[in-house]
Amino acid sequence: QRSASKVSFEVLRLRELAEAIRAYDETIEVRVLEECRVPVAHVIDLPTGISADISINMPHMARVVEMQRAWLDEEEAMEGLDMASVSKVRSLILLSKLALRQWGMGCSYTGGVSSTGVYLLVERYLREGRL
Repeated sequence: QRSASKVSFEVLRLRELAEAIRAYDETIEVRVLEECRVPVAHVIDLPTGISADISINMPHMARVVEMQRAWLDEEEAMEGLDMASVSKVRSLILLSKLALRQWGMGCSYTGGVSSTGVYLLVERYLREGRL
């Protein structure tokens, strides 16, 4: 861990968030990963195994998530794709995430591929006309 005098604002806030989550629900495991380029709180719901990374002070991420949601929104099918193809895209994303997780490459902080990375890979694959 970093020394107390060199701890960033983001790390301090993530530590506070981790403590609040732990106090709220003991079935959620939280680790603050301070050594990452962008510090994150890695959260795991123990009963389901669902995990997520939380970062703060990253204003561009809201736009990235918004673009990903719009890209997969059934009301606004992806440019040039019908709804059957959109369903295939969702399946391709889920299968890619599952495969990466099984291969131990599903966590970006351990050198794996992030969810955003999977979306970008699938989008690139589609732009090359492979679906």
